[in-house]
Amino acid sequence: MAILAVAVTGVVGGILATERGASAATGCSVDYAVTSQWAGGFVASVSVTNLGSAVTGWTVAWSFGAGQEVVSAWNAAVSQSGAQVTASDLGYNGDLGDSASASFGFQGAWTGTNPAPAGFTLNGVACADGAATPSATITTLAPSVSTSPAPAECPAAGHITYTLSRATNPTAAQTAAYDLITTAMDQAVGVYNCHTNITKALYVSYDPSVATADGNQNGSIRFGATSTMQQITAMHEIGHTVGVGASTAWSSLVVDGVWTGANATGRLRAITGDQSAILHADAIHFWPYGLNYTSEVSSSADLVAHCAIVVALRQDMGM
Repeated sequence: MAILAVAVTGVVGGILATERGASAATGCSVDYAVTSQWAGGFVASVSVTNLGSAVTGWTVAWSFGAGQEVVSAWNAAVSQSGAQVTASDLGYNGDLGDSASASFGFQGAWTGTNPAPAGFTLNGVACADGAATPSATITTLAPSVSTSPAPAECPAAGHITYTLSRATNPTAAQTAAYDLITTAMDQAVGVYNCHTNITKALYVSYDPSVATADGNQNGSIRFGATSTMQQITAMHEIGHTVGVGASTAWSSLVVDGVWTGANATGRLRAITGDQSAILHADAIHFWPYGLNYTSEVSSSADLVAHCAIVVALRQDMGM
C-alpha cells in the first residue's frame, strides 16, 4: 500500500500547514483510539492535552511497533519515516493553553498485528508516567458492520477535514457529546477520504437545539440528538455538505421523485446489477444508499456504495 507522506509544510485535506516556532511543552497526556479496524486497515483518533505552559504550535510524535503505515490524515499534517510518525498542527489549531486539547485522526494500514504505538511526545517532551505527564491511554473499539470501510487499500485520496467546535469549559454532557461526535466524524471522514477524491473543510458543532442533525453546503454540520452521533448519520450529513440536496442544480435533476442524471443512475445500476434500477430523490435526499436511516446499512459495502453514488451525483450536477 502506498503511503501518503505529507511534510509539515505540505497540504493535508486542502489546508496549508505552515511552519511555526513551536514552544516547549512541560507535560502532556495522549488518548489514542482505534475507532475502526478491518483486515489490513484501520482508522485512529488522537487527542493530545497540554499539561503545562501554553504552546504556540504543536508536534505530536510516536513510534509504531509492527510496521503500521499512515495512509491519510485530517486536522494535522502527518509524515512518517520508518516506524516514526509526526503530526503537526495546521496553524489554525496550533495554540494550546494549559489543559487545552487538540484532536486529529488518520487512516492506516497494518499486517499481522496492530498494537498501540508507543513513545508519544509533545514538542519533544515525553508523555510518560507521572503526575504531570501520564502515559497515553489506548482504546481499541471492536469493528462493526456500520463502521468498517473496505477494501483495505484505498482506491481514492479524498481531502475532507473537520474542526469540532468545543466549549471552553464544557459540561459533562458536552464532553460526552464531543467524544461521540469525534468518533463518528473520524469514521465517516475515513470512508469518504478512502472512496472519493472530494476536498472539503467541515465545521462541526454540538447544538442541543437541533432535533437530529443537519449539514449545509457551507461546510457546517450540527449534531443535536445523541442518537445521531454515529458514523452513518455523519456520512449522510457530509453528503449534504458536498452538494446532496444542497446544490442549486439538484432540483432540476429530480423529476417526479426520480433522479434523471445519467451518472448516478448508471452508478446505481452498476452497483446493483439491475439495469432497470431507479435512483429515487426528493428535495434534499436520495435513496437507496442515501444513508437516510441506519436500516439502509447491512454491510460496509453499503457505505462504499453511498460514496460512489455521491460522487456520481456531483458529476451530474457539474461539480
